[in-house]
Amino acid sequence: MVEAHPGEATGRRLLLIAACLLAALAAWMAWFAWDTVRDVHPGTNNTTGPYELWQGVGAAVTLLILVVLAVRRLPVANVVLAVSVGFTAGFTYSGATDPEADGLYVIGAGMLLVVMVLATTVVALLARLVLSRRDGSQAVNNTATRSSRVD
Repeated sequence: MVEAHPGEATGRRLLLIAACLLAALAAWMAWFAWDTVRDVHPGTNNTTGPYELWQGVGAAVTLLILVVLAVRRLPVANVVLAVSVGFTAGFTYSGATDPEADGLYVIGAGMLLVVMVLATTVVALLARLVLSRRDGSQAVNNTATRSSRVD
């Protein structure tokens, strides 16, 4: 058996981390970056938005799927950092390029990064726990099946 070059595993890991970061950035862009108009409610002149609830739910589901898939191949810390930085980078870009921005997006980016790290850590750890239990039970079932066979 030929062993892989030691740098090959590191290169593969870096590629997966970059893919996670770009996927999280793409999630921000797909769900939020295009919606920049605030809604004015007639009669009250109150403004809301620019984002709607369905956009937040869609982004959360997208990131949930991304994290669950990523922890199958990467350490939790790598997933947390890549997803958190990628999503926050998208927010920061949107804030920095908004012509009406007053500079408060920097504070929002800091708060978003903290929340992303906390939430992504919880999801990644739970996903890792569930996946390891599932893989462990499959290994036990496979062993039991092999030992109960009569040759």
